[in-house]
Amino acid sequence: KLFNGATIEILGLDKPERIEGPHLDGFVGDEFGNFKSKVWGQNIRPALSTKGRPGWADLIGVPEGKNHYYNLVEDVKDKDDWDIFTWTTAEINPEEAEKARSDLDTLTYGQEYEGEFVSFKGMCYYAFNEKLNCPPEGERILYNPAYPLDLCFDFNRIPGNCVISQELPPPTWLIKRNQGMDNGLISCAIDEVFLTQDSNTEKICDILKKRWGHHKGLVQLYGDATGGAKLSSAVKGSDWDIIKAKFNGVFNYTSKVKKSNPRVRVRINAVNSRLVAADGYIG
Repeated sequence: KLFNGATIEILGLDKPERIEGPHLDGFVGDEFGNFKSKVWGQNIRPALSTKGRPGWADLIGVPEGKNHYYNLVEDVKDKDDWDIFTWTTAEINPEEAEKARSDLDTLTYGQEYEGEFVSFKGMCYYAFNEKLNCPPEGERILYNPAYPLDLCFDFNRIPGNCVISQELPPPTWLIKRNQGMDNGLISCAIDEVFLTQDSNTEKICDILKKRWGHHKGLVQLYGDATGGAKLSSAVKGSDWDIIKAKFNGVFNYTSKVKKSNPRVRVRINAVNSRLVAADGYIG
């Protein structure tokens, strides 16, 4: 409570009804793009609409795709009682903005640093371009025994698959595509196990052992954290339990699996930024 009798309250709107009841003279909503879509019309606006005592609202945040935030901006942009303000990278340290361009894909950079309402609908990995991300005719990315082998599991039953990759120095043809730039190791897919019928984790492991059991270096396990859950059949444990049992004595392996999966949006951005970053770098 302030010296003039005014009161400032801080509320979480995971339960929008918290804002109902007393009249509001003003409202500041941070990360409005993450609000539930109907909160503005059903909860906030009515609380600001006391007869003879209209309140004001400042709805701030980063765009989150073309959702309710975008719809509201489009609806009010020509109305006299609304103002729209956007701050872009001109307000950010240029060095930091440039680093972000190398870390983020084009759409995410536009959203987070340019205040753009972009759509992530359509292909998840929109940045993939065969002419940019695949070797030219006559070239291949080859296995290098001096580098760790990454086994990336997806625990679908149909199809069941595992991508085999390595972090390798960029080949000459890719350095040329990057105008002579070499930013270090890149993710290279060198093989895949893909079973469309009667797939299970044990079968995939048997194929991996047969194809790659000769690898003497480190093997790093990646994949869905939910594979740690016990199977409904119960007796053999989780998918990760099965994998470790199959690989014991065959591979020098280490698990890189986190306790929980990152958000889908984070995972998609990570792949797209490695395909082609906002600054145009491939890899």
